[in-house]
Amino acid sequence: MSDDHRPIPAVTLRLLWSVALAVGALVGASLMVPSYGQSARTGAAYVQRQHDSTVAAARARAVEAEPHVDPPSLDGHAHDHDDPATKNAVSRTTGDAFGSRADGTADPTTPMAAAVDVAGVARQRREPSPRLVPLAQAP
Repeated sequence: MSDDHRPIPAVTLRLLWSVALAVGALVGASLMVPSYGQSARTGAAYVQRQHDSTVAAARARAVEAEPHVDPPSLDGHAHDHDDPATKNAVSRTTGDAFGSRADGTADPTTPMAAAVDVAGVARQRREPSPRLVPLAQAP
C-alpha cells in the first residue's frame, strides 16, 4: 500500500484556524449586534415631531404676546390679563373706584363672624411661646 498522505504543516493549520475563527467571529457579531437602522428611521420622525411642536409653541407664544382682552365668556368676568395693575392681583374682579364689588363677589363673612375671628387671633397672640427642649443627637 502506498502512503501518499502528507501531514499538514503546523503553520498552515494555524492559518486555517485563524481564518475560521475570524469568519466565525464576524458571523456571530453580525447576528448578535442589533441593527439600529429601524431606530434611525423612527429617530428622524421623532426629530420632525419635536421640530413641529417647537414651531407650534413658538407660534402660540407669538399670538399670546400680542395685546388682547379675553372675552367675558371664557373666564366669567371681564378684565385684561395683560394689565400691569391687575396682572398678579389675587382677585381681578371688576368694581368701581370706591371698592364696591360686582354682583356675586361680595364677602360672605358676617360682622359677627369677623368679630369672632378677630378675638380668636388676639387670644392666640397672647398665648405664651412654647419652651424649646433640646433633643439628644442621633447616632
